[in-house]
Amino acid sequence: MIDFTNCILDKGQSLAPESTTYLLQDLIFAITEYPEPTETGKWHAHKNPQISFVLKGGNIENRKGKQLERVCGSINYYHAYEPHQNIYQVFPSKHLSVEFDEAFLNKYDLKEHQISAAVKDHLFSKFFLLNILNEVLLQDSYSRDSVNILLLELVNRASFLKKSDAPPSWVPVLREILNDNWNQQLSLQLLADTLGVHPVTISGNFRKYFSTTFGEYMRKIKIDRSLKMIKESNNSLVHIAHECGFSDHSHFTRTFKNQTGFLPKQYQDF
Repeated sequence: MIDFTNCILDKGQSLAPESTTYLLQDLIFAITEYPEPTETGKWHAHKNPQISFVLKGGNIENRKGKQLERVCGSINYYHAYEPHQNIYQVFPSKHLSVEFDEAFLNKYDLKEHQISAAVKDHLFSKFFLLNILNEVLLQDSYSRDSVNILLLELVNRASFLKKSDAPPSWVPVLREILNDNWNQQLSLQLLADTLGVHPVTISGNFRKYFSTTFGEYMRKIKIDRSLKMIKESNNSLVHIAHECGFSDHSHFTRTFKNQTGFLPKQYQDF
């Protein structure tokens, strides 16, 4: 039986060999890094709940009764005092963690399950976290409020979607088609024919069930695909822009900046 009593990490603590911490009142942000092979695998838990976003690399993670692979772009939530074990096999690895002090949860009447639900939609929450990271790195007079607004918007939007009426059966099928064929030119008529619904039904309800326009949703998917390519491939940004279906590099750059808060080159070098 594993004993976790001596493996509780206090506020802002990490097992990573390299870390940079930023404190914004009741939130603690950390960039943790595993630059080269090192012994990992210590079972531990964190005193505060937190979100972890894999910016580069990844690891195998064991939790109570399950194992998962965390790759570049993965987002996970850890409840306070939830035991887990991280085994790093890809180097270098870099992560962003967002740690919630109890004062922050109390101030905004947030429950852990609300934050956990908010990060399950990787495409949706990923861009929020990158914009939050950008604000944390800026560290100007607006950063604290901007971060709070982004986090609360993320949680509130997820709560709203959960409370909404169950979507019709064609919605999850459409979501799967769009994500599987993200690099194809899909017309409204083709989608309607495939789903067996009228084009007006899709166009009139798309924003309701996808929280954005059709074009914006497709651009989000393309930028999402580009994140891993930028971090893990040796291809140029121009090549990645073309591979992700952008007509030119400037369009890719504008869209990337709009979604993440970073220029592609900034994100590549971070």
